[in-house]
Amino acid sequence: MTKEQLIIVLVILVVLVFLLGIFLVIYTIRKKKNRDSLKDDNQSSDNYLQRGIEYTVLKDSDFTPGRYQITTDGVRDKYINIRITGFIKEFKRNSFVVLDNNDKITALSESVILKKKEKKNGK
Repeated sequence: MTKEQLIIVLVILVVLVFLLGIFLVIYTIRKKKNRDSLKDDNQSSDNYLQRGIEYTVLKDSDFTPGRYQITTDGVRDKYINIRITGFIKEFKRNSFVVLDNNDKITALSESVILKKKEKKNGK
């Protein structure tokens, strides 16, 4: 390779790395905006569980016992790993879980939104 060809290859590599960096920044910003908009859209009875943080269900708090639908802020996987009071279980997206007082819950695979669902009469 001549000196000129080597310089051209290096310039191309620098431009590609620069474009990749710009792409990653834009992707991160869009992902954060989507996550923030989902947090804002949640109803007061919804609970946003950040991945890796343990939450406790209490009667006198915002996170009360009851039946919750499991959703997420992304579309990474069809299944979500959640630890409830020490036991890890794989839940299918949009499935339901019943949480009791003093249950401890941690989203393991990704952040989770728990939407409180009231039981309908006769069901």
